[in-house]
Amino acid sequence: MKEKISHINPEQIDDVEALRQIVVVLLNHVEKLESELRESIEENGLLRDEINKLKGEQGKPVFKPNKESNRKKNKDKKPRRKNNKKGGKKDKVAIDREVICKVDKEKLPADAVFKGYDEHIQQDIEIKRKNTLYKIEMYYSASEKKTYRAVVPQDGQGMYGAGVKTWLNMLNRCCDTTQSRLKILFNSLGISISTGSINNYLLAPKQWVLAEQKEILQAGLTYGEYTQIDGTKSIERGDSKVTQIICGADFTVFYTKDNKKRLSILEALQGIVKGGSVLKYGYNEKTEEIMEALNVSPSIRQKIKKIFGNNNQEGIFEWQGDKAAFEEQMRAFAPKIMTKKNIYAWVMESFALSYYYMQDEFPVVEYLISDNAPEYKKLAKIIHGLCWVHDARFYKKLLPKIERHKEILSDVMEQYWDFYDTLLAYKAGSKEYQQHQKELIKQKFDSIFNQTTGYFQLNECLERTKKNKDKLLAVLDHPALPLHNNAAELGARRIVRKRDISLHSWSVTGTLVRDAFMSIVETCLKLNISPFNYIEDRITGKYSMPTISSLIYKNQA
Repeated sequence: MKEKISHINPEQIDDVEALRQIVVVLLNHVEKLESELRESIEENGLLRDEINKLKGEQGKPVFKPNKESNRKKNKDKKPRRKNNKKGGKKDKVAIDREVICKVDKEKLPADAVFKGYDEHIQQDIEIKRKNTLYKIEMYYSASEKKTYRAVVPQDGQGMYGAGVKTWLNMLNRCCDTTQSRLKILFNSLGISISTGSINNYLLAPKQWVLAEQKEILQAGLTYGEYTQIDGTKSIERGDSKVTQIICGADFTVFYTKDNKKRLSILEALQGIVKGGSVLKYGYNEKTEEIMEALNVSPSIRQKIKKIFGNNNQEGIFEWQGDKAAFEEQMRAFAPKIMTKKNIYAWVMESFALSYYYMQDEFPVVEYLISDNAPEYKKLAKIIHGLCWVHDARFYKKLLPKIERHKEILSDVMEQYWDFYDTLLAYKAGSKEYQQHQKELIKQKFDSIFNQTTGYFQLNECLERTKKNKDKLLAVLDHPALPLHNNAAELGARRIVRKRDISLHSWSVTGTLVRDAFMSIVETCLKLNISPFNYIEDRITGKYSMPTISSLIYKNQA
C-alpha cells in the first residue's frame, strides 16, 4: 500500500476513475494507520501498567461498563429464542419424604368437601459430622501368652470414612474449593484434619481415576461420530504447560502436556501419560506421504528411506519402535538431519503419525473439529473440519473508522451469517435435501468469499476464509460435524477457572489426578450421571454403578 501511495502524482490524475482508485487506497491506508495506532496505545498502556507494578504501584483500574451502556450495546442484537422444551422444576426433583399438612377440621364449615392436595416442594440438604468411636474388645490368654483383638468392620477402617473422602474430592474437583478452605470447612464441622492429609486423600485415587480417564477417551473415540479438540495454558509448580481438551457429544477428557506440539497432542489422543506407555514411531509408505505434505525435501526423504525402508509389502511397517530407538538410528546414520530443528521435528511427526494411523491398539480420530492452529493439522485420518466461530473472530477484530468501510463490513457479515444459517439448515435436512443442496452451497461460498471489496483489511479476512474452504465445508461430507468448537472451549474454561482459583498444581501426580477427576466429572455431567454418586461409589469400593465407558457405549447404541 505504501508503494502505491508513494507513486501518486496529483498532476497526472486526469479522470474520475483514477481519482476514485486513489481515494480508496488513501482511505484504506488511513484505516490501517488508525488500527496500528490503536494497538500501539493499548500495548503502551499495558507496558506502563507493568512498569508501575514493578515500582510497587498499581496499574490502571479497569471499570466495567454500566448497565445503560450494556443495554445500548445489546439493543440491536437478535433476541434469544426461548427454550420451550424445558419442563417444570417439580418434574426434575426427586422426593425423599412426604409430609401431609392437615387442615384443622374443627375450623371447617359443615359443607366443606375434600378436593385433593396442593403440592409444595422444599429442597434441603443435611451435612453433619458422623464421628464413630470403635471400642475394640481385647482378651489376653496367660497360658498362650497371646492377645486376641476384635476386627474393625471394613467401613470403619482408617482415620476418615468414605463420606469425608467423597466430599473432599467432590468439593475440590467439582467445586474448585482449595485445600486450605476445605480444612476450615471440615474443622468447622468437627472433623480434625490437616491440609497434608487432605492432599494425600485427594491424590489417593490415582490408579482408578487414571484408568477410568483412559477408558472414557477410548470409548468416546470409538463410539462418537466426531471429536473436538482445543488447548489452553496450564501451570505445574511454576512451569508453563498446555492442557488439551478432547471431547465429543458424550465425553470430555483433559490431558496436560509439556507443550502444544503435535507429538504431545498425539500422546493425549492415545491416553499416554508420564510413567505409563510411550509414543511409538513407524515407517512405511504412509510416512513418505506425510513427510511430503510437511514439506520435507526429496533428498531427506530418500535418505530416510535408505535408513528405515526394507521394501516390505504395502501397508506393513518396515520399521517401528519408540523414541529412543528412532533417535539411535538417526544418530547412527543421519546425524546432520538431527541438527536441523524444524526438519527433524517434521520427520519425527511423520513417523509418529504413520504409526498412529496404522496401529490398532487405540482408536484413531477420523473426524476432527478444531481451530486453525497448525499443531492440529494431519491428526484426523479422514476429515479435519474448522470452527466457523473462530474464523468469524478475524472479522470481529476489524474496527473500521471510515463510514464506507463500516457499511461494507456490515454487508459482508450479513452474508457471512446468512451462509452459516444455510449450513445449519443443511445439517438438519434430509439426505435428499443435502444431496440437492451440496453443490449450491459450494457455489454460494465462492460467491461470498471470492468477492473483492473496497476495504482491504476485510479482503484479507475473505481470502483467509477462502483458503480454508474444504475444512470449513467439511460438514457437507459429514453432516454430523458441528459448525463450531464451542464444546472444547467450554472444557477449556474449566482449566482456566481452576487456574484462576488454585494457580497451579504442585506435582506431576497432582496434575494427572486433577485431569482425570475433571474428565470423570465433566463426562458424568454430559451423561446426566451424578458425579457425587459416582465418585462415592468408587471411593467406597462398592462399584454398584456401571462404568462411564459402558454408558457412553449405551448412549451411542
